[in-house]
Order: sequence, then C-alpha cells, then structure tokens
Amino acid sequence: MTKYLLFLFFLFTAIASGQTQRTIENPPQDLSVCDSDNDGFASFDLTLNTPVVIGSQDPSDVLVSYFETQLDAEQNSLQIASPSAYMNIIANIQTIYVRVDNLVTGMFDIDSFVIVVNVTLAASPNNLSECDDNGDDIEVFDLTQNDSVVTGSQNPSVIIVSYYLSQADLDNGMAIQTPTAFSNTASPQTIFMLVENVVTNCSAEATFDIEVTVCNVDIDGDGVTNEEEDINGNGNLDDDDTDGDTIPDYLDNDDDGDLVLTQDEITGIGAGLAPIDTDNDSIQNYLDDDDDGDLILTKDEDYNNNGTPLDDDINANGIPDFLDEEAALSLNEINAMTFKMYPNPTHGHITIE
Repeated sequence: MTKYLLFLFFLFTAIASGQTQRTIENPPQDLSVCDSDNDGFASFDLTLNTPVVIGSQDPSDVLVSYFETQLDAEQNSLQIASPSAYMNIIANIQTIYVRVDNLVTGMFDIDSFVIVVNVTLAASPNNLSECDDNGDDIEVFDLTQNDSVVTGSQNPSVIIVSYYLSQADLDNGMAIQTPTAFSNTASPQTIFMLVENVVTNCSAEATFDIEVTVCNVDIDGDGVTNEEEDINGNGNLDDDDTDGDTIPDYLDNDDDGDLVLTQDEITGIGAGLAPIDTDNDSIQNYLDDDDDGDLILTKDEDYNNNGTPLDDDINANGIPDFLDEEAALSLNEINAMTFKMYPNPTHGHITIE
C-alpha cells in the first residue's frame, strides 16, 4: 500500500511539474487592423501577444520570438526582426507563429495566431452621368449605385455607406439625406462618401464625380449619339465600355476595339456590301469584336499588319476579310507523311520515297 501511495505521489508530482513547465501560459490572440489604402497590407504590433503568452511567468526567465512559418519556429531560425512593426507578407490574412523559450529550464512551446487586414473599401466608386432632359444642366442622380461597387463581396448588412457634399460635411457628419434622388448643384460635381464597417469598426473615404451630359450629341464623333451608347440602359454613360479599354463607349471612336472605327462599322464597309450585323449574332458590328463570326477577332484579320483590317482581302472578292467568314488565314488541320531517304549518311545523290 505504501509503495502504491508513493507511486501516486510521484505520478501527480510529475504531472504538476509538467504543467508548470509549459512556457506558453495563455494562447495568443488574433490581431486585426484597418486597411488604410485597401491593398490588403498593414503594419502589426505582434508584441501585443507577448504579455498574453508569458502570463504570470517572470519575463526575465523567458524569451518570446515570432516567426512566419511553423518550421522556422521549431528550428528557432529566421525570427521576425521587428515584431512591433511587422508588415504582413500575405494579403488580408496570415498566420504567425510564436515561440516562448524558458531560459531556466531550456523548455519551449510554440503556438499560432492570425493577423487580419480589414478591407473596408472593396473598390473605388464609379463616376456617374445622366442625360440632360431640358438643357438646364440639372438632373436627379441615384448616388447609391456605388453602394455595391465599394462594398464588393462584403456583407452589406454590416456596411454603412453615406454621401456628402464636401469634405467638411463628411467631417461634421452632415450626410446627403436623399442619396437615391440627389439633384446636382453643379456639373461636374464631386461627391464625398464614407464607408463604415460596424463589425470591424473600420472606415474609408472616397470621392467620385457626377456630371450632366447632353445626350442628343455625339461627343466622340463616331456616329452613335451619347444616349445610344448607354448600352446597359442605366443612364450612366461611364460604365459602358465594350472593349474594356477604360474609355467609355461615348468617348471611344472604336467601341469594340477591333481597329475598325465605329463610324465605319455603322455605315457598312465596302459601299453597302456589309449589313450592320454581318454574322447575324444580334451584336451590331460596332460592338462586335468578331464581325463575321469566323472565330477570328476582327483586329487579328489585319494580315498585312498596317494597323487596320479594312484593306485586307486575301481572296480578292472585294469584301474585307473581317467581314468575310470564308476568308481567314488559319490552320484547320495538320497532315503528316512518312518518307524514306537513302543512303544515309550521304555525300552526294540521295533517293527519297
């Protein structure tokens, strides 16, 4: 019985000793900061976790180090040199490893935590434009069209977006009361916006312009009026960019970026030889980057490489190749053949069969 009690005593002593020898008394806490420039990177003070993991231990008895990988922490190599001002190397969220060495016992523990950069402004807001109905240069704008733009994939229920006439109004909390029906006071006019996340308590500011345009004119001179270049029909000319070249269609004289000017594509190339929708795909030529539907982009049918496909006619039928689905310089199939050549090697006459 005595031996059994001694065994239990030593067992409990060993367990208690093991517990007291743990060098990380409390798990480290995750850290988060607000993203000031919406790039997913920010500076963190990792040492905020130092007193957390040390707990009640004597700070002079332990050494706390931070690492970017588990392996580095295990090998005690490549310590983060400036843990109090650490810039994350992985955008938005990254795992950090903390190691605590007991300088008295020689034991150590490793744990991990995550650092999070909270992005509030998912993207820059779009400029908005409306057509002038009566020539007074004043129209009603729905500023909240930019809500989804700046929110992105974030949960809209935790995001508050507000709009202001000036930076001073924003600073003083004097928001526009009817952002869904705002009448401009100048054209163009700059609108200030504030985006706030009620969960992370992060906020971001941005600006965009609203402008009233005369829509029965053709600013880019391509034969299509400004109003007709509102392809998606939402009244905003600035978000219609067929070829994705960052130039809105109403300012772009080659809307589909196929090297054929819009003016030429709406009047019919070749003195009326071509209809406005050559390949009958319900996309007018001036918005279609493959006008003849031959699966070769119009701009790639500039076979003589002079910067325009207007004068390329490989079958000489009078129809430019980009409008002629029967004309294309492409490889449809590869034919292989087997032949014999002898003698091999040779220094003179050879036979091939």
